[in-house]
Amino acid sequence: KIYTNTECKKLKTNWAKRKMMRVMPTDRNCLSIDFILHRRQRQWYKCCEQKSQTACIKVYPSAYFPGRIKFTGLVTPFSTDQAQQCFRMPAPDFYNCIGGQCTHDVEQCVVLGERGSGSSWPYGKLPGISPIQRPSVNVFWAQADLP
Repeated sequence: KIYTNTECKKLKTNWAKRKMMRVMPTDRNCLSIDFILHRRQRQWYKCCEQKSQTACIKVYPSAYFPGRIKFTGLVTPFSTDQAQQCFRMPAPDFYNCIGGQCTHDVEQCVVLGERGSGSSWPYGKLPGISPIQRPSVNVFWAQADLP
C-alpha cells in the first residue's frame, strides 16, 4: 500500500509536467516506464521518466493474456498476478523495416502483477541467458482526475 501511494503521488506530479512526443525515446534511455490509463479520456499512455523530463506517447491496447493455474492450465480471469497486457505504439524510424517494408509499429507486453504491487516485463525462461536490462515498469489506472 505504501509503495502504491508513493508511486501515485510521483505520477500525479510528473503528469502535469509531461511532454507529449511523436516518437518515444529508446527504453534503455528511461529511468522508469509507466503505462497509464486515463479513465476519463479512455486513453492509454506510455510515459518514459528521464532526468530532465517525462516523455509520453499515446498507446493502444492490442492483447490481454489472463494468468493460468499452474497444473491444470485453466484461466484465472480475475487474477492479475500473471496476466499480461500488450500495447501497440509507433516505433522509432526504421525499427521494423525489412526489405523496404516498414510497419512503424511495435508491441510491448507487461505483466500486470497483483493490485498494489509493481508490474514487470515478461521474460522467457532461457537457462544461462540473463534478461536484457530494461528500466522498471508500472501500470496505473488513473481513477482520479489528473491535472
